[in-house]
Amino acid sequence: MNKLYFVFLLTLSQTFVQGCTNTLYQGEIDAMNSQDQERKVVFYWTKTEKLIGKDKAGPAILMTECSTRRLTFVEKENGIFFFGTPGLDNLADQTPITSQDQPCGKIVNEQKFNDIQSGTINLEIHCMANIDEFSVTSEATLPAYIKARNEPYRFEIESLSNWSFLGEIQDAPSPPACRN
Repeated sequence: MNKLYFVFLLTLSQTFVQGCTNTLYQGEIDAMNSQDQERKVVFYWTKTEKLIGKDKAGPAILMTECSTRRLTFVEKENGIFFFGTPGLDNLADQTPITSQDQPCGKIVNEQKFNDIQSGTINLEIHCMANIDEFSVTSEATLPAYIKARNEPYRFEIESLSNWSFLGEIQDAPSPPACRN
């Protein structure tokens, strides 16, 4: 009888050890892309708060309607950034990105995804997609993302949480449907 009780307690404790709260943080705006077309933009990331263990969050993804690009924002020691890709991104003044360490965007005044809560966040974009006559795309699927500008974009971030015994995560949002 003691062995059966021990196995039951062990199974129950394993369930709780794996258990966690998963939260999807998401915001949506309408903005101009780098081709001066109005587009829907979705910005999201997930956070996992474990019952036992260290919490994890990020990276964040920025998706723009009709774009083939998904911009990834990652934590660095001095903030949360999107880094440009040589050959795919230019600074707003058309200077090509030559290093994968060149910041092209930033979440303003935030250092760690674990610290961000629901509410307003400001997102800076300093680069634009490098699109030229040699880009292999159709008009409906350009690699364009939201337009670089001096003032940050404001996203109202909402959160949706669920508890899971087995550590399941929430589904990521779908890319905005192309209206063209």
